[in-house]
Amino acid sequence: MSYESILPEGYQKVEPPPSEKGPVNVFISVQIYDIYGVNEESMDFYLHIYVTDIWEDSRLLVDCVTSEKSVKLPDNIVKLIWMPDIYFENTKSGTLFSTTVPNTIVKILPDKSILRNARYLLQVSCAMNLKDYPMDRQICHLRTGLYSHSDNEVYIQWTKESRGRYDWIPSVKLIGGDELPEYKLVEVVPETQVVAWTLGRTTLM
Repeated sequence: MSYESILPEGYQKVEPPPSEKGPVNVFISVQIYDIYGVNEESMDFYLHIYVTDIWEDSRLLVDCVTSEKSVKLPDNIVKLIWMPDIYFENTKSGTLFSTTVPNTIVKILPDKSILRNARYLLQVSCAMNLKDYPMDRQICHLRTGLYSHSDNEVYIQWTKESRGRYDWIPSVKLIGGDELPEYKLVEVVPETQVVAWTLGRTTLM
């Protein structure tokens, strides 16, 4: 098949997909492969994570994809379609893994939605309270959101909120080691926060 045929004439990748039901829903999952490098002096730590986001784009002519399985899109097509501009609000630095090739994959799922999975290494800021050190307990967050869209345009949610569509992808899951020198990892939980930015109300997760 010709993947170019999924792009209609006049398609604009800078614009989010139109939706008659309100903002475009983007469902997110974060799988944590490793947590390390907890530093009390600089108040940060490192995360090695896989981020999956899923959305629908009614403009794409995906009916030409007749496979009952997920279909990987080639890189030349991926560069031409709209994708959620995910960012990590409280990171000091971050990179997309690209040891041999960029560690990103984009697929069309059997239900015609779009799935992207990407692998990141992040240096995450955490405001630690050290008054009980060395018997302290810290709560650290990774705040994820959309950089240029308010909730009125694009609304991000955890996969557990997809009403059964994407329950096979956990919202948050620890898939690697949980052994931290000098620390015990108690739990990893998904949270949601709505904040007011210049662009309007937006959700951080």
